[in-house]
Amino acid sequence: MELLLLALLGGVLALDSVSVGQFMLSRGIVAGAIAGFFLGDPVVGILVGAFVDLFAIPIVPVGGRRFLESGPASVVAATIAVQGGDPGSWILGAAVGLVWAMAGGVTIGALRSWNSRLVPYPDTPGLTASHLTGIHLRTLSADFLRGGVLSGVGLLLWVPMVGGGWPAWPLDWTATLALAGLAAAVPMGMTLTVLGLGRRRTVYFAAGLLLGLLPLLVP
Repeated sequence: MELLLLALLGGVLALDSVSVGQFMLSRGIVAGAIAGFFLGDPVVGILVGAFVDLFAIPIVPVGGRRFLESGPASVVAATIAVQGGDPGSWILGAAVGLVWAMAGGVTIGALRSWNSRLVPYPDTPGLTASHLTGIHLRTLSADFLRGGVLSGVGLLLWVPMVGGGWPAWPLDWTATLALAGLAAAVPMGMTLTVLGLGRRRTVYFAAGLLLGLLPLLVP
């Protein structure tokens, strides 16, 4: 039942990404926090979701460009990290989250291709408002199903692998998060490039980031 509810959460987040709302619930840091709260450890959920999100932010979803879908992927990542409860499970969750985010981008492309074949031409005989409404509801349902299946498959494949002494990760929490921070520096640099920040704005950005992290750094 727990995995089913998390899969349904993945479906809702998939809708929020583009189709319905766009309330930013599908951002990795928010999706990870929601999944972590549901599982009893929102802090770990936030950390692993933010890690996945950092790799997704620099990729601007415009035109036909394929991008990382961090919402459902962060649900899977947060579940792995929380259920394992150790640094090795956190690393596994982060890695699986990135892979599942890429898989989510592939499924979005496939769904949009399928959606395009459902759209009728304006001069189609017998075309009515109710017919268009039905097509719209079918595409929304397909997007929800896509997110739910993507999350459910990830949970069924990877969650059973955590615990039981696996994985044998040699680093403690401090070293693990420091290593993750080094890895996250790459997409953060890409984000600054995408935003086109000058030297002064980069200093402001760094100062704001430091102030935001200060509660975590001060004992």
